[in-house]
Amino acid sequence: MSLQNDKLLRLASAVRSCLGDYPFYVVWSTLYWLWTGLVFQGPAFYSNKVPPLLPTVPSWWVPMIFYALSYVIIGVGYARAIPIAAKKGWPVALAAAMGGGAAACVLWMNADTQSLATSAFLYYGGSFGVSFGAAGFLSLLSRFNGYVGPYLTLVCGAVSLVCAAAIMLGLSFLPQAVCHGLLVVLPWVLVPCVHKLVRLVPRRVLFRTSREKDALPKKLLATSALHGLPFGFSLMLLSSGRTDAQVLLFNAVCFACGAFALLSLMGMRRLDFNRLIYVFGFPLMGTGLACIAVLPGSPDIGCAVLTVGYAFVHVTMCGVNAYLGKQFGVPMPWILSVTTCCFMG
Repeated sequence: MSLQNDKLLRLASAVRSCLGDYPFYVVWSTLYWLWTGLVFQGPAFYSNKVPPLLPTVPSWWVPMIFYALSYVIIGVGYARAIPIAAKKGWPVALAAAMGGGAAACVLWMNADTQSLATSAFLYYGGSFGVSFGAAGFLSLLSRFNGYVGPYLTLVCGAVSLVCAAAIMLGLSFLPQAVCHGLLVVLPWVLVPCVHKLVRLVPRRVLFRTSREKDALPKKLLATSALHGLPFGFSLMLLSSGRTDAQVLLFNAVCFACGAFALLSLMGMRRLDFNRLIYVFGFPLMGTGLACIAVLPGSPDIGCAVLTVGYAFVHVTMCGVNAYLGKQFGVPMPWILSVTTCCFMG
């Protein structure tokens, strides 16, 4: 009983620290979860409109490919890019890429008549801006995760995901134009959050080069791939025959449940990352896949269980990356890049 009370007290202290000491960390994480949840983990952004020059390809494939390529660029060139990433104007440039890219894609989706050249410029240019800007912002956030360490990363990540899910829940009842407007505006709100956080950490610490990166962590990369693939399958099932608002509502509830499950376990039991992922997270996702196979006529049940498990594992993986950065000095942009590439593969 005493051990459990200690765990609860530590969790409560961490939640207070996130909200009291690092409020802009929570705001940044919340808005980033929300933005990526709308763009990359839900259909509220890319429609069924046929992309220019690639009529047989789903419209969301191109931004996902650009997103993965952005992490390849970051993973290869993170050390050389430190002088650029450390500049105060870098978050502004990323916000311009994200917001401008979102605006271009919204124009592409909603314009009735466009020339092929205009359509291609808006779609491909906007998709690259959205993808590279999002990857760049997450690379900055990963540096701060490595500074605060794995426990606060887990707690703040779960709290932020709950907050983002609550906003997504409200957005599911509003016109899609509201979501589109937020996707253009939210990146600019991230900029002051970045500046506030950077002031809390010495720049030589936040933007240190770190020691040489280790060999590729094969088990971690396999784990990343295994937790990304089932969720993509679930999202395709959900998107079939459902409105954007219905999928957004579904994801919001499941994401919140996954975050609450993680916080509950952290407050009740002494758990390491292996047990969180392989004893709780992956079996939960596997149960969801089994339900989809056994109940093909009612995939919602299996998709719900799978998405809860996905959210649980996704936040936990952020903690794993922070652990590697804090304890072993592994460069955060590098470990983020290689795991995200596998996750999206």
